[in-house]
Amino acid sequence: MVANQLTLHSTQFPVTAVTTDVLPMNTNREAFDTRFDMLCCQLYAEGIWSPSTVKGCTPSEIALIEKTYNLRLPHSYVTMMTEIGWNAGRFTTLGEYEFDFNVALSRLTKERQYAALDGKLKELDAILSPSGFVFLHRLGDYHLFFNCDGTDDPEIRYYFSSDLSHGFAYASVIDMLNGLADYCRSIKYW
Repeated sequence: MVANQLTLHSTQFPVTAVTTDVLPMNTNREAFDTRFDMLCCQLYAEGIWSPSTVKGCTPSEIALIEKTYNLRLPHSYVTMMTEIGWNAGRFTTLGEYEFDFNVALSRLTKERQYAALDGKLKELDAILSPSGFVFLHRLGDYHLFFNCDGTDDPEIRYYFSSDLSHGFAYASVIDMLNGLADYCRSIKYW
């Protein structure tokens, strides 16, 4: 790796301010990987992520998540977890957002158990559908999920456990990561 460059997916990118808006949004894996790599470079350049704190999941860990829920995870989520599945730097420093490997491995089961205890399992199952996968929670009530429907980069939806209100959250994994990055940028004491 050359100084001021970052290599991701065998492509070198200069570590400077990078925008992901230059590439069209589509489900082509190569285009997604390029947009993801550009976003990673931007997050490293801004100090939101650092090579010393960011740690990804292994292919066997991702396979364990898929086996546990009998789901095929979308390419975008697998790519994200490969980069930041164990530690997402400033995204998770305060513990407000949790979406690491342990959350991925257990959150859906826990949410179904909690809903069953509250008598809300039928309603939760209607929101999630059989292919729904809960991968992030914020302060235990706000949850993000997507449907494992065979698309490479499905839309991200939300629900609240307290009242099961739900809806659209982000168009893609990259949009979600950009949203978390904006949140990190807004916190001045980091």
